[in-house]
Amino acid sequence: MSGVSWVAAQDARYRSLVDMEVPDRNGLLVAAPLSYDVGRGWAPVEAEFIPVSADRLVEVAMGLAAMADVGIVAMHSQDTAADATRLAFTVGLRLGVFARPFGLVLAGVEPVGPETCAHGRRVVVHGVEVLADAGQGVGFPESATWVRRQVWEVMPSGRYTAWRAAGRAG
Repeated sequence: MSGVSWVAAQDARYRSLVDMEVPDRNGLLVAAPLSYDVGRGWAPVEAEFIPVSADRLVEVAMGLAAMADVGIVAMHSQDTAADATRLAFTVGLRLGVFARPFGLVLAGVEPVGPETCAHGRRVVVHGVEVLADAGQGVGFPESATWVRRQVWEVMPSGRYTAWRAAGRAG
């Protein structure tokens, strides 16, 4: 289990990727839905890495995301840079605030294969900006260089319909 010491509501910390180890093998980073307590704020999130074969990543991820106790699933293949998967998980934390009651399935690289769009699923690209120098972290100077990155979300048809109804395009 990889601990994630990131709290969803702290926007300044969102500018840095979550600090977590991503193994060099195929699998899924899985976390419970985000929770908020009026007296305590956002609860810390912990993720577990579950090894899954490359040809089963999408199917297993979608199955897990349909479970009530799963909020975020980040797919990772061993040939994907760990930072790309960490970015997908970080974006999932942010999107998770707005995604209920749907679990999220994200990837740091575009998922391919016939299973990706099976059962009415849609792949949506989320554009994000991150600091070019990740070491700058919180308290970055105004002159910091930002770079655009992409994160892919595999949406089940119900989430895609709700997303479109909220005025999103994709």
